Amino acid sequence: MKKIAQTLLFLSIMLLASGLSVKAHTEENAKIKIVMKIIWGRHSDGCRHFGICSVSIEFVDFGSARMVLSKDGKTLITEADLSSIKGKEELFEGNYFIMDEDFRLPDDVQKALGSVKPIIIRQGNYRLERSREGYTIYFEL
Repeated sequence: MKKIAQTLLFLSIMLLASGLSVKAHTEENAKIKIVMKIIWGRHSDGCRHFGICSVSIEFVDFGSARMVLSKDGKTLITEADLSSIKGKEELFEGNYFIMDEDFRLPDDVQKALGSVKPIIIRQGNYRLERSREGYTIYFEL
């Protein structure tokens, strides 16, 4: 438990120090905000096509994304910087982000988000919003 608290404190300091801007609507609904490295694409297809290939906790902010689990645990809000989707722009066209297959967040990411149970993003279409900085995906869990 002490290690988790230390990790969360470190991540909070990193977020503040990096000067990341997190939208107000995510902040008020947030349990914990963490910086992620997300590789876009279908995991079972060599990171090609639609979906999430991998997620890991990132300690340096270059081409990153932020994930916030809502207080009720029903929505995983993911903010992807434009630099994090370079070469995968076609996955972010339209009003929905497509998941071709289920994706389970790694245990360390799930714990860092404050969830005691596994977080699985199911196959389907999820609301996608574009801003000047990047994209926000609302994964309903």
